[in-house]
Amino acid sequence: MDNIPTGPFPFLLINILPITILIVILVVILRALRFKGRHNRRYDSDDARTMQEINRGLQRMEDRIEALETLLMDRPERSRPRREAPRGE
Repeated sequence: MDNIPTGPFPFLLINILPITILIVILVVILRALRFKGRHNRRYDSDDARTMQEINRGLQRMEDRIEALETLLMDRPERSRPRREAPRGE
């Protein structure tokens, strides 16, 4: 259990990223339901453009996270901060 990473990166990866993805999915679903009955090309092209922007943004975020993971995993052991053993009272 000494290999469990600590710090802001795991917090972001575990907590913030899934919440962000869920919000994006909910927004897309709500927009789809809202415009379901309308067959207007303007809305279709706007929706497609928005989906493409979201997809590009999520892809860039995924690339950044992979780069950060690589940087964190490739650090030499001696440069990683050491945890102090808990002191017994």
